[in-house]
Amino acid sequence: MLLMCTLKNLQNSGVTKLHQLKIEFYHLIIHITIKMPTEIPDPETGGCGPELSSLLTTDFWLQKKVWVPASVLLIIGVILTVALVPPSFSYVGYNELAFKKNTISNKVDNSTVYENGRYFWGVSVEPLTFPSKYQLIAYKGNDLLIFSTIGTEFPIEADVYWKFANENVAKIFGKFGKDYDKPFTDKIKASIKNTAPKFTVDQYITNRSYIAETMLNDINTDLSEVHLHINPHKFLLKRIDFPPNIKDKFLRTAVQALENAKALLQQEVELINKETEELIEEIQANITIVNQLAKAQANAIIKSAEADASKIIQEATGDGINYLFEQLNVTNPMDRDKMFQILTILDNENDPKVLIGELGALLTVST
Repeated sequence: MLLMCTLKNLQNSGVTKLHQLKIEFYHLIIHITIKMPTEIPDPETGGCGPELSSLLTTDFWLQKKVWVPASVLLIIGVILTVALVPPSFSYVGYNELAFKKNTISNKVDNSTVYENGRYFWGVSVEPLTFPSKYQLIAYKGNDLLIFSTIGTEFPIEADVYWKFANENVAKIFGKFGKDYDKPFTDKIKASIKNTAPKFTVDQYITNRSYIAETMLNDINTDLSEVHLHINPHKFLLKRIDFPPNIKDKFLRTAVQALENAKALLQQEVELINKETEELIEEIQANITIVNQLAKAQANAIIKSAEADASKIIQEATGDGINYLFEQLNVTNPMDRDKMFQILTILDNENDPKVLIGELGALLTVST
């Protein structure tokens, strides 16, 4: 009711909005700094008594100088707002997960895992962060000494990449707090050392992928106790440093293997050369046979062609002479024979040939 009386009198006084806001704030301060009148507003008219009305005039405020402590309080409020609001925001980085932690009581709220972002948690709350990206555990030099099946000790190097699963952060924090690096490192190291004696030295050289896969499976089995899991291809079995006697043994074995491979290659070369020579001889023999067959076929073709040519020439000559006799109208056999003799002599002086009879028989005449 007191605030209603204040607003009503402000409207009647005609002050500006800015003054209205100031007077409302100052009215609250009056309850603290000065004695307020106790007159109760009339419930029927809603009006206020004369003493309260006099307090709500501009002159009263200026005369009493109540604005001085009110302004101080306003400035203090602004300063506190500027000082307290920004720290109330908390930021979780792109590579982080976080719980809320009360900086006064050091109590951690692990009910919710917060990912990258900006959160308004209040001044007394800050993020308790954990890495959200892959973390590397590297075993180098003599960090990891293992034994083979025959008891030979030698160091190996390995890289293990792990990261928090959101659903397991609270469990890990509850078990180790923020000191989880050493337990993880020791657990993985112990698992590798327990798995290593299952394999021979030869397998470490010839079957590294199978060994790495077996070690990873055993590591995940052991890490289940601490709520951690290594994803496939995040365990890398790297350098294996064998003792000198093992190195010499495998060096000799490698050299012998190369010598054996060289001998096999030489045998293959000799066999290939021999087969090549046989093929060459066979090809040459085939060439000779082909040449002979081709030559014989060529001679036969030539002889056949010559015989056919001689026959054609003779037939053409006989046809020509018969045509000549017909054109000359020589029908008497005796006359025809004489003319054959003359033509024969004219045709070839060195080797005369004579056609005799009506059928044109060929007769060779020796002179």
